[in-house]
Amino acid sequence: MKPHWALRALGAVGLLAGLYLLVGGAYLISLGGSWYYVIAGLGLVASGVLIFLGRILGVVIYLATFVFTVCWTYYDTGLNFWGWVPRTAAPLVIAIAVLLSVPLFRSRSVTPLRSRLSVISGLALIAVFAAFFAQMLEPHGIVRNDISITPGKETETTADMGGEWREWGRTGEGVRYSPLEQITKDNVSDLEVVWTAHHGQIPDAALANEDQNTPLYADGTLFHCAYNNVVTAFDGTTGKEKWVFNPHASAPLWLRCRSIAYVDPAVVTGAAGNAKTGGTSGTASQKTVGSSFTLDVKTLTEGATDGSNTKEIDANLAANAGDIVAEQSIEAGKRDNGEEETADANASTTNAAVADSNETADVGEDCGPRIVVATVDGRLMSIRASDGKLCTSFGEDGVVDLHEGMGSYFAGEYMPTTGAILAGNKIIIGGWVMDNRSVGEAPGVVRAYNAITGALEWAWDSGNPKIDTHPPRGESYTRGTPNVWAPVSYDLELNMVYLPTGNATPDYWGGERSDSDNKYSSSVVALNLDTGKEVWHFQTTHHDLWDYDLASQPALVDFPKDDGTTIPAVVQLTKRGEIFVLDRRDGTPLTKVTEKPVPQGSARGEYYSPTQPFSTGMPSIGSDDSILAENKSWGMTPFDHLYCRIRTMKTRWDGLMTPPSTDVYYEFPGNGGGFNWGSASFDQSRNLLVLNNMIWPNRTHLIETDTTGGKDLSGGSEGGPMAGTPYQVFIGYNILEFFATPCFEPPFGTVTAIDLATQKVKWQIPMGTTEDTGPFGLRTYMPINTGMPTLGGLLTTKPGLSFFAGTQDYYLRAINTETGDIVWKSRLPVGSQSVPITYTDANNRQIIVIQAAGARHSPNRGDYLIAYALKEK
Repeated sequence: MKPHWALRALGAVGLLAGLYLLVGGAYLISLGGSWYYVIAGLGLVASGVLIFLGRILGVVIYLATFVFTVCWTYYDTGLNFWGWVPRTAAPLVIAIAVLLSVPLFRSRSVTPLRSRLSVISGLALIAVFAAFFAQMLEPHGIVRNDISITPGKETETTADMGGEWREWGRTGEGVRYSPLEQITKDNVSDLEVVWTAHHGQIPDAALANEDQNTPLYADGTLFHCAYNNVVTAFDGTTGKEKWVFNPHASAPLWLRCRSIAYVDPAVVTGAAGNAKTGGTSGTASQKTVGSSFTLDVKTLTEGATDGSNTKEIDANLAANAGDIVAEQSIEAGKRDNGEEETADANASTTNAAVADSNETADVGEDCGPRIVVATVDGRLMSIRASDGKLCTSFGEDGVVDLHEGMGSYFAGEYMPTTGAILAGNKIIIGGWVMDNRSVGEAPGVVRAYNAITGALEWAWDSGNPKIDTHPPRGESYTRGTPNVWAPVSYDLELNMVYLPTGNATPDYWGGERSDSDNKYSSSVVALNLDTGKEVWHFQTTHHDLWDYDLASQPALVDFPKDDGTTIPAVVQLTKRGEIFVLDRRDGTPLTKVTEKPVPQGSARGEYYSPTQPFSTGMPSIGSDDSILAENKSWGMTPFDHLYCRIRTMKTRWDGLMTPPSTDVYYEFPGNGGGFNWGSASFDQSRNLLVLNNMIWPNRTHLIETDTTGGKDLSGGSEGGPMAGTPYQVFIGYNILEFFATPCFEPPFGTVTAIDLATQKVKWQIPMGTTEDTGPFGLRTYMPINTGMPTLGGLLTTKPGLSFFAGTQDYYLRAINTETGDIVWKSRLPVGSQSVPITYTDANNRQIIVIQAAGARHSPNRGDYLIAYALKEK
């Protein structure tokens, strides 16, 4: 008698699964990996064949294999919950099917009693699976330490901001802390949406454009800057739109506007009087750029230019390609054709109370408070806060040309993605420089402009300190120098501005970097705010070959000492997960920093730092490289888990700071962090540093340029041709590309509180679920609590709440700052990459506002500003 068709199907599945595990397991053994898969594969093959033939012995063999799997799982991963998921979840489902199939066997040994017991056992395992799945919805790996709170003191800077949010980090301290007290742990559950506004600018994820803006609130108005630099003003109490300013900015990709500057002349005293004379402050003409974005490496010459160890772009070839932004000499106030120009031709304002054609404030009119925005195509623009019209007294008719002194470069190669930051009476402007395109890319110069007039006050060119304002005629700032794309912070009492620097270009090969490049890459640099001259600097990564640029705003805190006094400090987060605490007066480390030996490499033309600084006096967050071990590989099932184990064994890892090589190697933490631009939040009243991070290794390798046949083979997350070097670089995520699932264990993102008085972790929780993303990039609608990569920042408040929305699922959450418990959450229409802000509106309500335009790597986009307040009683 033929076996039941269901047994044939079940047996065939077991046979095929066993063959996969048997063959893959044999390969894993050849790499030095676990023997489990060969043994389990043999068990599955045997049981599959016997079940296919209708022999009950197959059930016994499978159940024995399952018991062996459970024992091996405990041996391999202990009680680590997420380690059990790929090893046992799918085998458990098959065990259920096998037990429920017993009544289908036509055998004398299968008595009615045994059939009933098998079915009951199968049903019991269904209950076990349900309980197992329910645990996936709970957080695991939570850390809580019994550390007493050391009360702190709010700074005068915090108090002076009152109920407003006028700067990117709320104040120039960059700590995102508010003293407002209406919303507490006891009443946070009473928060409700009081208004929702739309700004109309939805970013195109396909072009890597992201709305990461933190809005500002001042004098009753909320100001938002979209990814394309469209600035919209809303009534902060009702959410009603007041005006829209559109600069019509354009760039090929990677558009962002993280910050704008609110400038009040009544507060920024002496700004106009401090303006330097000499040189033009810029032109109002937008540069014309071509539409092509492909770099032809043949357009780069091999000759060094001026002894600065950089390669020069062949401007003639590049100009023919139509992809160069060329610095032009345009007479101030005139177009290229000589016609007079009274306003930036590309900008427009719409306002219910102001005619659309009235784009500029009257000449000589007091512009009053204004918004300064830096556009992605290189213009610095000042617009009146009351109606969105250009302030004509700023620069040339309201515009400063940021291309001035920058030389020639490809469109999209340089963009001030973070935007304008007000420091005292100056607008500080750095810029993002495209990763890994070539040596000698656009200059990384940082410039300070008078906040009222737009005149250039100083420039910091790390490659040539003699150039402290405009470069000499016919020259440019030094090309390829470390840039500053992240937000800066400042201390008016010490008269310093703190710069988090990036790398000299390119990131993954530095054989021709200059001494100044090596000195200032990946460093905190303190400059005199009046002069732009260096006061001190501290380097967090020597000769950086990992793209470990400083992405986080330096946080200015009062560091508590054992005797109850404090030291003015700067806390610098890094992509490496290292947290450096420095005396912000002179850069001296306040917690222990140890130079440790690191692995060395052998790339052609490269050299290496023998040691790297590790902040051993502070916790290192998300840098435990045990997740790269074979037994920490992950997947959804034993099958992708086996694949990931094989890939792990084939990937080079020499330890933290494994250098680039032509072998595929792990870059961990990855070039996204660790910590990124969301930066730290510091609860001043509790001395708690509250941080969010991502745990996301890369699999990277160098490609010999002379083997590419002139083609760009550097595709990947942020790879690049690195023209002018011996290599291209391929950067890939450590995920299964087909499934789009990680090859390493959760959590993939956390929120952590560090007690600054003891320098210890008080608590850490995984942050974010798979509800809105999952395998194949699809929404799962299941909140599996793995913790997901976070991008954005936290807001902390005096009553002990931390608000956060920078997760892959679509929620604004409130966390108890002292315990890490999530005490409230609200569903958002799309995800967010912003920092929540809080202020007091005209009705004396404490408002929480979140900007939501889409989570990173999510296809769902929007244009929302959502305001919350306590329910009226």
